[in-house]
Amino acid sequence: NRGGYIHILHPGELVYIAPLIRHSIDSEDRQPVVFDVVKYSATRLKEIPSYIKDLRALALDAAQVSLPIYMNAEEVRAFHMDSIIQECIYESKQQQFAADLHIRALIYLLITGLARFWINKRESFAEQLAGPHDPIIDIPAYIEQHISEPLRVKDLARRCGLSYPWFAKRF
Repeated sequence: NRGGYIHILHPGELVYIAPLIRHSIDSEDRQPVVFDVVKYSATRLKEIPSYIKDLRALALDAAQVSLPIYMNAEEVRAFHMDSIIQECIYESKQQQFAADLHIRALIYLLITGLARFWINKRESFAEQLAGPHDPIIDIPAYIEQHISEPLRVKDLARRCGLSYPWFAKRF
C-alpha cells in the first residue's frame, strides 16, 4: 500500500518507494512476507554524474511527478535490477574489504537503472521534471549534509522562501 494505491507483487517484481512516502507491506494470505529491500540515503550520494543534474533530486521527484514505481519481472531483468539487488544483499552480508564502496557503486547502478526505466516509460519525462519544484523536499538532505552545524528552523524556512509558521506546519 503506497499513498492509497495497492500494488500486489510477485517474485521477481520491484516497487520503488520514494522518500517521505508512507507505506505498508502486508501479505494477502497473512503468511510472513519475504522480500529484499535496498534502502539508501540519497543525501549521502555525493558523486553525481555530469549528464544528469542530480540523481538525488530525480529519486525524490519520482513521487511528485507520478513516475511509474512498479516494475514487472521482465522489466526488472531487462534493467538488471535483480542482479544489482542480489549483489547489494550479498555485499551487506559478507562485509568484505571495501564493502561500503562496492554497495555505493551498486546503488548508483540501481538509481541509473530506475532513471532509464522512467525515461523509457515517459516521453514527457523532462518536461515533468522541469515543472515547479517544492523546495521543502530538499530540506532533509540539507539537514543531513549540515548536521554538524547549528541549524535553526527560521533559517530552514528562509531557504524555502516560507515564513517560520508555514514552514513548521508543512515540514
